[in-house]
Amino acid sequence: MTTTIINKPMTLAEAAEANLKTGVLLLCKEALVTAIQDRRLERGHLRVLAAIANFMSSRTAKAWPGRAAVAAVTGMNVKTVSNTLLELRNFRYLLAEREAVEEANNRCLTVYTFGNIDHETIRREITAFVETVRKARSPEQLRGEPEKVPAHGELQSPRPRGQSPPTGNSAASEVPAHGVGKSPPTGDSNSEKELEESIWSEASSDDANTTELPKGKSDYSADFETFWKAYPDTRNNSKQEAFKQWKTLTKTDRATAMGSMAAFARYCRETKDYRCLHAERYLKYRRWEAHAAPVTPPRWWQSADNVRFMTVERWRAGIEKYGRDFWDQDQLGPIPGTPGCVVPMKFMEQLRIAELFDHRGMRRK
Repeated sequence: MTTTIINKPMTLAEAAEANLKTGVLLLCKEALVTAIQDRRLERGHLRVLAAIANFMSSRTAKAWPGRAAVAAVTGMNVKTVSNTLLELRNFRYLLAEREAVEEANNRCLTVYTFGNIDHETIRREITAFVETVRKARSPEQLRGEPEKVPAHGELQSPRPRGQSPPTGNSAASEVPAHGVGKSPPTGDSNSEKELEESIWSEASSDDANTTELPKGKSDYSADFETFWKAYPDTRNNSKQEAFKQWKTLTKTDRATAMGSMAAFARYCRETKDYRCLHAERYLKYRRWEAHAAPVTPPRWWQSADNVRFMTVERWRAGIEKYGRDFWDQDQLGPIPGTPGCVVPMKFMEQLRIAELFDHRGMRRK
């Protein structure tokens, strides 16, 4: 990025205000660059972060947009924005609290600021560069240019006693032009434009890892192959990486992940602005938990061992508790006289169950 020297006269107050605005812009840029490099984040996360940066106050480095405002800027629906904001808070990219906002007539709003900023590293790099400037003998040395050697007869700047004159390019190589701890500039003046395009484009960080080593059919388990075939979109996915995550799941988790495929596929079809994430992430971050059907725990009476230990007195107590108005099938099992009933016949006769309940399980008056 090329630095332009501004000659427009400014007052102290104007310059201080401009410096504050620039500081907030640099904060936003640092947050977005960090987010782009985080493979946990998807395109929607980057869009929402960019929207928060757009609403950021240059005076307080805070933003308080509503979910509808963020949805309007990003083109996402409000529900997706809400979920994305929550995930960004969990990842610590955003910090949020409810507080009174002076600019909004002291209304109590949800206020955001960036949280995943390495302030210590930034301060350390700035301090190192300031120290470099202090020790440098000439501006050319800071810019990485060869120091000018005076022609014969030209006056030379006095050197401190005992200091040897510069030789060749040794001074130029002493301090990089871009400063200590910084990467050299690429020479591209459109870096900010590229940053913006990387946020709003259709591509995501998932596309960076699409290389897959040749695999034979026997390398993948049968249950994983079933999962892979059912996954809504496996284009540009790494099957090898997805299988690594599959192997870390328990047998119960695998079954639940497989059972979530229908609901997740429906979600991908019905949510227009949602791009199906890679199967590797779906498994690694347990995204299937949000789409899995609730698992009903087995009832006690579905275990033959439990039924075998039920005495007539225990049945009597259970019926008094759960059969006052009707036969509670969740607690007592299928209605007596119907298929699957677990009450032994001898107990039914002793407890006179046929006289107490009709065929529908309603208690007789």
